[in-house]
Amino acid sequence: MRIRHLHKLLLSALFTGSLCAASAQSGEQRERVAEELHRNYRFGEAIDAYRDILKDSTDYIAIGTKLVNSLNGKAMLEYAIEPRCLEKQKCSINGFFLKFPGFAEKSWCRMPASMMSVQTPFSYIQIPADAKRLIFSAPDEQGSWNLYSTTRLKDTLWSAPELLNSSVVSSGNEVFPYLSPDGASLYFCSNGLFGMGGYDIYVSHWDYSANEWGTPQNLGFPYSSPADDFMFQPTPDGKYALFASNRETGRDSLYIYKVEHDLFPARKAISEQQAYDYNNGLALLPDTFFTTAELGQTPAIHMEAPKQKIDYTFTIDKENPKAAITDLSDFPNYLVFQIHLVTLSRAATEKNLKGISPVFERVSSNSKYYYYYAGLFNTYTEAAEALKRVKKGGFPSASVVAYNAGKKINLTTARAMEKRGVNFVYKVIIEGYSGPMPAALIKIIQEQTTKDIAKTTADGKPVYVIGPFAKEGEATKLAESLKAVSTGTISVQRDEKR
Repeated sequence: MRIRHLHKLLLSALFTGSLCAASAQSGEQRERVAEELHRNYRFGEAIDAYRDILKDSTDYIAIGTKLVNSLNGKAMLEYAIEPRCLEKQKCSINGFFLKFPGFAEKSWCRMPASMMSVQTPFSYIQIPADAKRLIFSAPDEQGSWNLYSTTRLKDTLWSAPELLNSSVVSSGNEVFPYLSPDGASLYFCSNGLFGMGGYDIYVSHWDYSANEWGTPQNLGFPYSSPADDFMFQPTPDGKYALFASNRETGRDSLYIYKVEHDLFPARKAISEQQAYDYNNGLALLPDTFFTTAELGQTPAIHMEAPKQKIDYTFTIDKENPKAAITDLSDFPNYLVFQIHLVTLSRAATEKNLKGISPVFERVSSNSKYYYYYAGLFNTYTEAAEALKRVKKGGFPSASVVAYNAGKKINLTTARAMEKRGVNFVYKVIIEGYSGPMPAALIKIIQEQTTKDIAKTTADGKPVYVIGPFAKEGEATKLAESLKAVSTGTISVQRDEKR
């Protein structure tokens, strides 16, 4: 029989002559049947089964996500490859990466405490002795695993970790990153991006023109499957590729596969039967290729403190007149209004600034004059209101000025720009889901935009924010697409630039 594990679940259906008749008796049984169909690459039947379940299910999010995974699986079989499997070896999920050849001896180790404090099967990192940059996975405050980048500054000192750009961030987890030796390709696995379900394997290529990682591409069948697939690694000679998967095991173990590798494979459409036959034809062959490396000692890694976010809220506190000069390196590159306080022939003291914050200092090219400006205002009206307080606070000659792209511009020009709406941004807000964002929504977002997806909470429930968009029409178009498939609340929010 093509699928050995379905006979028990289908038995009652056979007696009635209809799967639907059996499924009417047990919703859980219907879902198990659909899941088994999906696991065995019978995506078309799984799609029909999930759609049937949705007709009388109240768990729209969970069932809808599984439906999307089956739709994705069917689509991915249109662009599949069938590389010859040469060897495979079964091992525990704990430390499976030690079986991968090609890494320097004892270069794998537990994550340093400076990177993360919890220990899980994901809490490992590969650190070459001469590494200048590391990309690693660590959980955020909500428990989702994200990819971060850090650069060696000196000896054991590394830069503050930076979250990779929005296209490599999902509502799920991104783990087991592998950076190619030339630093141009990043392989990782995720259970939150477009895929068949579970963890799929992706590659993102460095975009030199944009100076960031490009949109991740699912490696597709057979590297990605309905099960959990981990850590793709091409061998240095380019002839083979290694990856791990629990498609033939339970969740606590997996197989590592060595397959023939082609940098430019000819993809083709294959049938569900071909996918099933390929997956079950990964015979256990001699495993002379794999290693038995040991974990190395966790090195001392000290992280530079993250740069503190500056509070640009305009205040005047005469009772506590301590004012620090704000670093101009963080000055906005968009239109802002400021208040010119005073011009001095020497650097101002805290007392000179009379408790006003934030204050920016600019020095003339010949260092003879020091110019002091207060606040960052998105509208002329805000600046004008603050000007009244500044004048009463001891700066009677203060005036409103404007900057755009870091350069001072004529105030009349700035007010005309403000009138055209250049100082607003728009965000799409998704609410009404108690768990992760449904895969159907993630798919639409990834198809239509590369904007950030941020997750916050309101009344203990997640709120997803996509943006910012410079044009209201772009945000509205995405919102309308999301409303077509969402059971939650979708709205567009207008914010002033900060």
